[in-house]
Amino acid sequence: MSPVPHHDRPSRGEKSPEGPSSRRASNERSVGRRAVLRTGVGLGVAVGVGWSVTGCTDEASADEDRARALLPHAQAAFRQQKAATALAPRVTEYTAAVTVVAEQRRAHLAALRDEIARLHSSLVDDITAAPADPAATPAQPAPDSVQKLRDQIERSADGAARTAVRLDGYRAGLLGSISASCHTLAKVQLT
Repeated sequence: MSPVPHHDRPSRGEKSPEGPSSRRASNERSVGRRAVLRTGVGLGVAVGVGWSVTGCTDEASADEDRARALLPHAQAAFRQQKAATALAPRVTEYTAAVTVVAEQRRAHLAALRDEIARLHSSLVDDITAAPADPAATPAQPAPDSVQKLRDQIERSADGAARTAVRLDGYRAGLLGSISASCHTLAKVQLT
């Protein structure tokens, strides 16, 4: 198969009527294959990076939402653990039971804090911080009796169960087990 001659350029062996400088000038004005390939590769990389950044942004936003769903449960565990620790020496007939409640709520808090930190670490400080607007999210008063502590723990169990249904994977299992544990604490330890 013989090459098809290009009419603008002389065939092999012929001299260009315009000379070598004319050929260089035309080559400088035309776009070469390498330039096209470099542009194509650069464009492909830019598009790929753009898509991955967009995907990361969406995933980061979803992780923040998941962490925010866990936050009120961690805050409740923190408050109830503190309340049970303070209540234990005052209710001598329930000291052992209330101490178990404090230990369990501390374990719940640790698991929730770890998951929140994994998902969106900037929210970890919100677990123990006072609400920015107390009117918007009023904290329950610290219980001064076993009955009030039991009521708060039962509300925590119900809230964890409701949230677990809306989540998936590990977070759903974590809240489901916290819910079951809180029900057990309220029905067995504090009765």
